[in-house]
Amino acid sequence: MVQIPYEKLTIEDIIIALSIGDGHIHMQAKAKNAYIDISHSKKQYEYLLWKNNLLIRYGLQSHVTRIAKQCNKKDMEVYRVITKSNGYITNVYKGLYIDKKKNMNYILEHLSPFLLAVWYMDDGSKKVKKKIKRKDGSYIVFKNGYIDSFMIATNGFSFEECDALCDYIRNTFEIIGHIQSDRGTPRISISDNASKIRFKEIISPYVKEIPSMQYKINGIISFKEAMLIDKISG
Repeated sequence: MVQIPYEKLTIEDIIIALSIGDGHIHMQAKAKNAYIDISHSKKQYEYLLWKNNLLIRYGLQSHVTRIAKQCNKKDMEVYRVITKSNGYITNVYKGLYIDKKKNMNYILEHLSPFLLAVWYMDDGSKKVKKKIKRKDGSYIVFKNGYIDSFMIATNGFSFEECDALCDYIRNTFEIIGHIQSDRGTPRISISDNASKIRFKEIISPYVKEIPSMQYKINGIISFKEAMLIDKISG
């Protein structure tokens, strides 16, 4: 198993990574320092505990609470981590937010495999294809499908900011990302075969620490491999 070099991560790295997707930093009026607020559904409770343990590892005081609420007339459980206010969090808040909007330039200055992994676990998904249309109109149908692309919902950012993100991951990690329009807002799609392999390779050590989150990366990457496996299995 790959050992995570947590000693190379700073407290700022942890705060930024946990505040980009499902986490937010809040600065109350007249307060001296800011705090982090993170919420996840019951299905992601294990993931939330992993985040809470990271905060504690880096000396940030936090606590987990359970919230029962209704959504679309259905009862649901939400779990929440809230830290105590802290000067380190305040410093990140000042860089991460401009007019209460997350600043892509600041994120790119701190982008790392760890941050990318958390961002994907928070706001990412995989698109699985289970059939391909032939030229004659018939379909190739796969038993389990293959990962057509990894996607990150960057809908809160502008197309220009997402373009800068794509440039960065291409130059830094050799990952080719494309911008798609999702109801008029941008999201990042990684569909190039070599880039999918590279993306999975660099985020896997972190994702594999949380068993309940591995579904986000599990699966066959290439179309050719899916064809081969289906042929071998009959």
